[in-house]
Amino acid sequence: MTAVRPAIVALLAYVVYDVFPHNILNWHTGLIAVIVFVLAVLHRHPALLIVLCAAAGILLYARI
Repeated sequence: MTAVRPAIVALLAYVVYDVFPHNILNWHTGLIAVIVFVLAVLHRHPALLIVLCAAAGILLYARI
């Protein structure tokens, strides 16, 4: 497993490098991405991050 971790990190870094520019459409989505990245680095639970992103998306983009 020790030898596999660098490969996994490299693959994830490539995915972020490839996907990030196409999905950050405006400053709202960029801000959400930065906040989630900071929370992920601070080891917050992934379910919490998903719920927070969903709530932010609903607040910013729902036409109620």
